[in-house]
Order: sequence, then structure tokens, then C-alpha cells
Amino acid sequence: MKQFNFKIFILFNLFLLQQANGNISNTLKCLANEELIIHQAKSNGPVYLLNQRLFNYFRSLSRIDIKDSYYAKICHHPNFSPSVSMLHLLLIEGKKIFHFPKLGKKYDTQRAVLDDAIHSLIEKSPHIFFNFLSKLQGLTGQANCLGKNIPHLNYFLDRFKYLEVDIPMQQLLEEKGKIEEIFTALKKYNKILHKCRRVMKPPQKKKSAVI
Repeated sequence: MKQFNFKIFILFNLFLLQQANGNISNTLKCLANEELIIHQAKSNGPVYLLNQRLFNYFRSLSRIDIKDSYYAKICHHPNFSPSVSMLHLLLIEGKKIFHFPKLGKKYDTQRAVLDDAIHSLIEKSPHIFFNFLSKLQGLTGQANCLGKNIPHLNYFLDRFKYLEVDIPMQQLLEEKGKIEEIFTALKKYNKILHKCRRVMKPPQKKKSAVI
């Protein structure tokens, strides 16, 4: 019953947004569907927090759709949830993953606002990325287990920790190849998590960690 009520709540929120904005972007629908799945799984971990951050960001914007060429990669990825897939592509592809509405010359100012909003999200994406990784690390119950099993993880976390003040956030993530290797390794995150917990002393109760 709770799951059904929550679904009605999400759909009602989307209805209100549609009434306010005319149309709901496929971006927002994709993230809302993910939120339903997360709720049904009774998960409140890193992916839930990532979803909430992205959902709340896009619900405050006018329609910005995911391009058709990227939609399946984000919303139907075989290994990642939509939020994780979107974060991945934000870091690698930037604003190319979005389609902006054709507003015409009369609405150039509105288009500029949308451009600035997406640019702001892309600038924040490294911080969102580091925050997400640190929360995944926290689920292992060990200080450096994730770093031992995911290439370049400690490299990026150390740079973020010690260089964030002196180096622009985007500059910390210029090495796209290393980012790709991290996400490739994250496809096996549940196996890594199991491996980390198996060597823990004393054993701890398992937590859901679907990403």
C-alpha cells in the first residue's frame, strides 16, 4: 500500500509540474521513474541521494530533454541506474547529452537561462561525482577497500581532497580515460562490495547497494 501511495505522490507531483510548465521533460520523467524503483527497493543509499539531487535540479527548470541518441544510454543502461548514467555522461560529454527547446529570437533570454543552468550543473558534476564515490566507499565498511579494487579512485579522491581549493573543479577531471575506467569498474560494484564485506571483522549486516 505504501508503494502505491508513493507512486501516486510522484505522479501527482509530475502532474503539477506539467500544469506549471506545459510539458514535462523526458529528463524529469526518467528520474521520477527511477525514484519509484528506488522507493520500491527501500533503498536510501548513494543512488537515492544522487537521484534526489538531480531530480530536484531539473524540476526547477523549463523543459530540457535528453537527446534521443543518449536516452537509452541514460534511462535504460544495462548496468547503471539513470542517475549514475547521467552523472557519467555529464562528466564525459557535458551539455551534448541535452536537447534545448527551439524558442526563437523572442526567447533568447530564456534560452540563455537554460544554457547557464546546464553549465552550472556541469560545473558541479565533479563535486557530485566525488561525493557519490565517497558514499559508495562508506558502504564497504573499510577505509580503502574500494580504492584497492577500482582503478584511479584514490588518485581522484586525493586530488579532490588536497587540491580543490587551488585547482578549478573541472580541471580535476580532465583525464576522461581515467573516469571511464572508474565507471567500467563500478559496473562490478556489488561484487566488489561483497568482497570487501567478506573480509570484515566482525561481519556486519548487508545493506542494499544497487547502482
